[in-house]
Amino acid sequence: YIHYGNFKLAKRYFNLSVTIRSDVGNAYCGLAETAYIENDLEKALSYSKIAIELEPTNYHYQSRRALQLLAAGHFSDGWVMRDSRLMLHNRIDHRQRPPRWDGSPLAGKTILITAEEGIGDELFFASCFNDIIADCKTCFIECDQRLVELYQRSFPTAIIGATERKGNRFKPIQSYNWLPIKPSIDFSIEAGSLFRYYRSNWESFSKKFPYLLANEDLKKYWKNNLNKQGSGLKIGFCWRSKYQHGFRKHHYAQLQDWISIFQTPECNFFSLQYGTDWKDEIEQLPTDVYKKITVLEDADLSNDFETISAIVSCMDLFICQSSTVSWVGGGLGIPTWVAHLQPNWTQLGTGEFPGFPTMKSFSKNITEPWDTCFKPIKKKLNAARMKKPIPPLHQEK
Repeated sequence: YIHYGNFKLAKRYFNLSVTIRSDVGNAYCGLAETAYIENDLEKALSYSKIAIELEPTNYHYQSRRALQLLAAGHFSDGWVMRDSRLMLHNRIDHRQRPPRWDGSPLAGKTILITAEEGIGDELFFASCFNDIIADCKTCFIECDQRLVELYQRSFPTAIIGATERKGNRFKPIQSYNWLPIKPSIDFSIEAGSLFRYYRSNWESFSKKFPYLLANEDLKKYWKNNLNKQGSGLKIGFCWRSKYQHGFRKHHYAQLQDWISIFQTPECNFFSLQYGTDWKDEIEQLPTDVYKKITVLEDADLSNDFETISAIVSCMDLFICQSSTVSWVGGGLGIPTWVAHLQPNWTQLGTGEFPGFPTMKSFSKNITEPWDTCFKPIKKKLNAARMKKPIPPLHQEK
């Protein structure tokens, strides 16, 4: 990995490597990465092309180029090349799963969708589930244990099973003892490969609707609790991922950077932060800001996605950085404003989040301050608080 803080120095050394010896793909792959970090996608694609020409069977180069293609909007080619991730040395070993689906017609067939990557990725790729469910006879969906109840409600005609994962992150192993032996399932496909078949053109992203459904009883419970905090706009927020080490910390602002947002009048802010040690960060805010934030002490915001989805569903607006819960908001159809770095491959070369009409992007380059995102958020929040509920902001120009 390239440490973002040293990417300029890394770029210098990669250029030096190419000068000394121009037939090694690793240096060109490194240059592609530094160009990507700098949001220069044209250069990134140029360098990754050379790297692959030098080492055609290097699947790491291909998997990185796939994200560059997607970020630049070349999503048809990007989805195809992204399958190179399945050839990496740390790929998931799916034990005794059904034959891999090749995109052939599914009428009268059964298919298993296998889980991969993190829980945020699972929620993102789930946006294709209703498409494939409509095409097949029976769909089996593997997911993180924390998502089982949410998926059972959201995809009631599918059969949901929790991931049975062993091994480690260097060589994860997934088994499928929960599947029926007879009749055998016809096909299987990784959740991360569904976009190749169901989002191959812009038309396939249109007219998409919320695909996650929160528990109605929990929604009533939390709505009653949240209403006790006042009559202003209910705004959920989450300022970072669970992990902050290494390159991740450059993707997230410090909570201090949010102060101008919290100072917006007629707004009640509810922390939906997950992970550990985040309460200390809230308590370190100025007293007048700290008092405007409600910490939901009775909610397990790291593991209980029934509660998480119910709380997010009660919000007038959800403001977050690029993390797991951004896809909860988008999947539920809640107005979700995302502050994030560019490039962001899930935007597919646009200024929006295709297929997620209630999500709005507030982006910046890595060298820009987080105010680049928060100033326009503050401006739109001031305008939005005059209109309740929040209007369909994705339609704004």
